[in-house]
Amino acid sequence: MKERFSELLERGEVPFAELRHLRIGEEVEGNVVHVSETYVLVDIGYKEQGYLERSELHEGAKIEVGKRIRGIVTGIDEGMIRLRCRVASEDASLSTIQQAFEHQMLVEGKVVGTNKGGVEVLVGQVKAFCPFSQLDINRVESADHFLGKSLSFFVTKIEGRHVVLSRRAYLEQQVEEERKRKLAELAPGRIVRGVVSAVRQNGLFVDIGGIEAFVPARELAHMRVQPKDAYQVGDVVEAEVKEVVLRNDANARDRHEIRLSIRSVQSDPWEAAEKVAQVGKVLAGQVSRFTNSGAFVRLEFGIEGFLPLSELSFRKVRPDEVLSIGQNMLVRVRSIDMARRRLELALPSEDAKAGDIEADREFVVGEIVEASVEHIEPQGLVVQRKGVPGRSGRAFIPSSETGKRPGADLRKEFPIGTLVKAKVIEVSGGKAKLSIRAAQEEMERAEFDAYRASRGGKAPLGTLGDLLKTKLPEIKRS
Repeated sequence: MKERFSELLERGEVPFAELRHLRIGEEVEGNVVHVSETYVLVDIGYKEQGYLERSELHEGAKIEVGKRIRGIVTGIDEGMIRLRCRVASEDASLSTIQQAFEHQMLVEGKVVGTNKGGVEVLVGQVKAFCPFSQLDINRVESADHFLGKSLSFFVTKIEGRHVVLSRRAYLEQQVEEERKRKLAELAPGRIVRGVVSAVRQNGLFVDIGGIEAFVPARELAHMRVQPKDAYQVGDVVEAEVKEVVLRNDANARDRHEIRLSIRSVQSDPWEAAEKVAQVGKVLAGQVSRFTNSGAFVRLEFGIEGFLPLSELSFRKVRPDEVLSIGQNMLVRVRSIDMARRRLELALPSEDAKAGDIEADREFVVGEIVEASVEHIEPQGLVVQRKGVPGRSGRAFIPSSETGKRPGADLRKEFPIGTLVKAKVIEVSGGKAKLSIRAAQEEMERAEFDAYRASRGGKAPLGTLGDLLKTKLPEIKRS
């Protein structure tokens, strides 16, 4: 059995209020100050309270002290202002429906049938009509699942006894109120969840409960990503509110501009970079993008390193002439700058495996190395040290150090790919100069010294002459 409001007053469960003159049908707004099982007391200002029955509220509505609600004045009951949020079905008549239409009050109705273009709704004993387009926010393909249900509607039109209803207007009002509530709660630092509503070249638009927010491309991840490659419409994302700005456009539906950051809620891969990417370590990666000066390689742990063009070729070529996007490859960490968040990469040795630690293979003056001819210039040969790719294995042999006569055609003498042995004669500024002639001389001297050693340190002239005879054909060829 429902309690009368006067009984609540007598028990002192609600405070009494002074009254001011209010018109029946006037809309008021206030804060809930008391909630009982059957009534809700609302402070409507000027030291006055209104009340409404719990049954007036939409089923499932959350009501608590402090919540702000609106109502229509329907009368004075025992010194209190009686409010109504909607017209219940059992109380409905054409006159109350007219009142609901005039004051934008909700009415309750039961869907009892369908006809061409909409559904029949019984509001009390009054038959009304709701078009399919006004039955839901989304397109209604079939109204069968609405049959027999009691729903809330706004009255949009009355002509005689012809009543037109809209449930969509009510649902849109609920969405808008929820949107405003969420907007009021948004503040920088708050974590929100939303659904990607649009993907643009410069970022994502995200719907967070009816509020449109934007995630700039730079805030999608700690590494650079293309929005279209990383997200698609419908994806659910979690992000941090970075900025809420009030725009000056008074005509805009929402004057608030909200910027989000997805990367702020992700772990930062750079925090582990120093442990995972030590200098010299060989890592697996995938080519992610090109610049005029090289290629970026995305490493397994989520950051990108830069592979200079000089590692790929001694000639001026485009990176996409040597590599392709998505190509898997091994790289070696040449240097890491945590302050600037930069990782420079190099090519590892040909037999390297992921996880190996390799130091730069530097040329040492005096050593003899094996190299292949990569390019021929008027001044000499550009060679690549065997087993050492990239610029650390690249060197130059001047024409005068090839062991060939001046003016010789180096293209004929040293076709591309020819393997040569050469001695390192100079290293300066990271560049090495080699000599085939010096290597030949050293190897000949080593052969002679070995021969002398085999003869007990003595080599007669006849024997030396024999040695020269064996070398004469090689000298003539050179």
